[in-house]
Formats: sequence, C-alpha cells, structure tokens
Amino acid sequence: MQTKKVLLFNIENAKKIQIENVCKKCNALCKTIAPADYSKTLGELVGVLTVKKNVPSYTGGELPAEMLVFSGFTDNELDEFLKHYRESGISPVALKAVITTTNVFWSAIDTYRELLKESLYYKRK
Repeated sequence: MQTKKVLLFNIENAKKIQIENVCKKCNALCKTIAPADYSKTLGELVGVLTVKKNVPSYTGGELPAEMLVFSGFTDNELDEFLKHYRESGISPVALKAVITTTNVFWSAIDTYRELLKESLYYKRK
C-alpha cells in the first residue's frame, strides 16, 4: 500500500500548520515543496520515480497561487481528508490535483499551469 502524501506549494506557515494537522488525522505525510524543486516531476517529489539527471533546477520564485497535490489516497480517503479540511475552517486552495499515471511525469510547474488552465476554463462556464 502506498503512503498517503500531500504536497504543499506556496502555502503560508499558519495555513501549513493547519493542513499538517488534517494530514495527521488522515495518517498522511505532509511535504512542503521548495521552489528549487519545482522542475522535478510529481513522481520524484513523492518518491515513486527516480530523480532525473541533468534537469536544470527551477530558478524562479514561488508559484503565484497555492497548490496541493495528493498521492496514495483512495477516493474515500480523499473525501475524508477534504471533509476534515473543511471542518477545520482552513481557507480553500483552488488548485488541487491527484497524482495519476499521466501527471506523475509532469513537473510541478507544468502541473500548476495545467490546473490554472482548467480553473480558468471552468470559471468561464
């Protein structure tokens, strides 16, 4: 069974502590991702893929928006996490993803861009 993990991108410290508490309730690991690691794939960040050699490090700043990425959760476990999240009164994070067989190879930056495109698309509808 894969370990449940939540990757945090551009989450301020007070909110991070609240999310860590939800992770503890759900027996999930919580990992803050530094901008220097934004060029790594999601698979590398959760430890299911080996680190690629010769990939330049990301040299930009934080992402412009908060983002959460989930790994190793069943549908029911993710629903339970989100329920605890809401009940804890934590402000929402608009950009969320679950690692799939497709996006496991995407960098954090690519994931952010894709989620932003999807978010804008659904806001227009």
